Amino acid sequence: RWVPDERKVMKRRSFRLGLALSSMGLSGLVLLVVGMVASWDLSRSQVRSLDDELSIFGHRFASRSGPGVLVQRQEETLASLVGSEAAPYRFFSLLNRAGKPISASSRWPQNLDPTRFPPGENILDPQPDFVAVSPKEGETRAERSLRPVYEPRFYTTHHQGRRYRIGVFRNADVILVSGADLDRFSQDVIQLRNAFLIALPAALLVIALGAWWLGRKALRPVLALEEDMGSLSAKGLDQRLE
Repeated sequence: RWVPDERKVMKRRSFRLGLALSSMGLSGLVLLVVGMVASWDLSRSQVRSLDDELSIFGHRFASRSGPGVLVQRQEETLASLVGSEAAPYRFFSLLNRAGKPISASSRWPQNLDPTRFPPGENILDPQPDFVAVSPKEGETRAERSLRPVYEPRFYTTHHQGRRYRIGVFRNADVILVSGADLDRFSQDVIQLRNAFLIALPAALLVIALGAWWLGRKALRPVLALEEDMGSLSAKGLDQRLE
């Protein structure tokens, strides 16, 4: 009776194990790179979307307002633009033309210095498109004109364990530092990333098991040939190997 060589058996097992581990490592690297690129691209897309949202309020403010603007009224305007769900995570601070703080909304983060974020130096060209200024009560037409808006600046900052996206908008007389809670805004991306990291080990395990099975199947003809070779005797050398 043919008895398999224990060393060859160990070599076959080592081959299958190596194939499984190499497949798992290579696939894991590819999946990790793809996941990181997708997460990075999605994060950039969401930041651009947030910048556009900040710009709507910022350009509207800078084109219409001066140093004497009422903060409460601007808070109401901001809430109407972003909606009631997002409004608790939006805030702003007002600075005069010299960059000195004037006032801030009620949700401005505590101890966050608005003067850390320099405004643009040049007038925006072309100017953003705006809805025409509405006439005040008693006016037959609007007697006010839109103020020239300067180039906006955007910053991402960390403060007290949170990430904030800051947009700075200005005209010749007043500077608006408007911000949003970036962590809150990026919840979908964070949840997607966490789900990917949880699913990754399971995917790698499936890949490793598949590689182990394929390695075993690939070695089956070799094992059969080895068994046939081992069963030959000196008297049966004319036996045909199948």
